[in-house]
Amino acid sequence: MMDAVTDKHQITIVGDVAQKILSARKFIGWNKVVEYLGLDEDAIIQLEVSFRCTVPIMTLAYKVAGDPKKVEGRAGSAPEWKKVDNYVNLVEALADWSRGLLRADPYKLVALICRYPKQAMELKEEMENYLPGEVRLGHRDQFSFEPGILVTNIHQVKGLEFDSVALVEPDEENYPAKREESRNMIYVGITRTQEDLLLATIRPYSSALMGH
Repeated sequence: MMDAVTDKHQITIVGDVAQKILSARKFIGWNKVVEYLGLDEDAIIQLEVSFRCTVPIMTLAYKVAGDPKKVEGRAGSAPEWKKVDNYVNLVEALADWSRGLLRADPYKLVALICRYPKQAMELKEEMENYLPGEVRLGHRDQFSFEPGILVTNIHQVKGLEFDSVALVEPDEENYPAKREESRNMIYVGITRTQEDLLLATIRPYSSALMGH
């Protein structure tokens, strides 16, 4: 890439280390990248203003990433925290939340993000009992970005964005805080939304989310 341009400053490399969700893939660090490419250290610029996500959402995301700080950007609603007693109540809560959003704005794209594909398939089937014909599964090439309710899993959504996101069962079992990729997965899930965020669980939240 660098050999293809006459001036190294014609290339911009963008990335977010907090979104590294596959532990097998190593990143050498931005300082090493700059060093190997023969650029000056001041070539590294950190974006401080969030344009996609609102301030409350990015404030939580930075806490999860272990980098709490004051955030600038768009105002918005605080994330909603919903803890229920059992799976039936969890599905009901997700259905009510999704239904309410779409009644207020039928053009919204609402994503319910589970940890694993199997969980997403099960949730999609259960949601059909409450919202028949209104829920679809998002997996690999099956993604559809029309308005409505999409159920998917965390590894499918990196790089995507939705109007509203529910992170489903962000507990210690699904996202053990001691694992860096788990914290990064929560960060990715949180930052997929432009407006609304719901964190819905049965078991206690992952300690990666604590301190909110």
